[in-house]
Order: sequence, then C-alpha cells, then structure tokens
Amino acid sequence: MLKVLGILDLAAATLFLANFYRIGVPHGLINLIAVFLVIKGLIFLMDISSIVDIAAGIILMMSLSAVLPAMASLPLALFVGFKGVTSLAAH
Repeated sequence: MLKVLGILDLAAATLFLANFYRIGVPHGLINLIAVFLVIKGLIFLMDISSIVDIAAGIILMMSLSAVLPAMASLPLALFVGFKGVTSLAAH
C-alpha cells in the first residue's frame, strides 16, 4: 500500500512540474490526483506533511481555473516528489 501512495505522490509531483513548465494535462487526471492528495491528507492527519498534502491537493484543483505561479508549483513538486521517493524506498 505504501508503494501505491508513493507512486501517486510522484504522479502529483509530475503534475506540479507540468504546471511549472506550462505543459497541458487532462483535467480529469488533475482532479483525480488532487482528490487523492486531499483524501490521503485527511486520512493521515497526524503530521505537517498531511497538512501540506491537503494544501497541495487544493492548490492543484485551483490550478484548473486559475494560473498557478510557477514559483509556487516548483516547491510543491519537490516536496510531494520527495515524499513519493521516500515512500517507494521504505521497506
């Protein structure tokens, strides 16, 4: 299960990087990953990284209707991507 969460975190990081480079991504995929981040953050609401997951999911949803500043998407991509890599490396 931890590996699946790590892969989905890497997918979210990829979406933030796509936003940084202004690459178009299907809205359904963005919605799916954003909802995943929010739900995962609510389920594991015990530490600061879960709060960042919730915020990242909301920001990802907002990026569908507003232009997300590039400098906001890069730190989120790095943080969520790092979490994904550590999840895959665990166990």
